[in-house]
Amino acid sequence: MKKTLSIFIATLMIVSLLMASCGAADKLTGKWAVTAGGIESFAMEFTKDGKMTISTMGVTTVEADYKVKDNTITYSVGGVESKIEFTIKNDTLNLDFGGIAYSLNKVD
Repeated sequence: MKKTLSIFIATLMIVSLLMASCGAADKLTGKWAVTAGGIESFAMEFTKDGKMTISTMGVTTVEADYKVKDNTITYSVGGVESKIEFTIKNDTLNLDFGGIAYSLNKVD
């Protein structure tokens, strides 16, 4: 009985941790952009399957796999790993690229 209870509690803890780590990634999923005068100058898109694209003036400049832990996006391009700190408030994605702040609005 104790062994069954221990297994159940351990499974519950693992599932809880996995669900908590998915929360930030789920909120991040979709397209975010900086738009001025109807022109999309900078955009980032995150898919549920861990793919991201960064576009400048409508041209894709970066394609990468990404993962999210807490409020950090980690991605790798050409074997170089980079990290971006982020927060989401309402429909605004706030990013910190090495000390430079960006705010993007949810597109879809």
